[in-house]
Amino acid sequence: MLNKHVVDWKYEINLSDWGSFDFFEKITTLEEICREVERESMPLKSYTMMHPKAKLSREQEEAICKWTEELGEQLLAEMEE
Repeated sequence: MLNKHVVDWKYEINLSDWGSFDFFEKITTLEEICREVERESMPLKSYTMMHPKAKLSREQEEAICKWTEELGEQLLAEMEE
């Protein structure tokens, strides 16, 4: 079951392909990462039940979303150059 979730997540957001993403794919991916964390969809509840330390704190969620926002702004600035 966990393997299926990993495969599904990689299909949705595969950061291994980041270098081949165009600008819009990168921005969309960053937004999706933050959205999934805010919804508490990641890490999966089934995973955090087995690994309670993997559950993100509110501070960690905020840090991830701040990182995605800052990287998005950096990408926008680079595009404007």
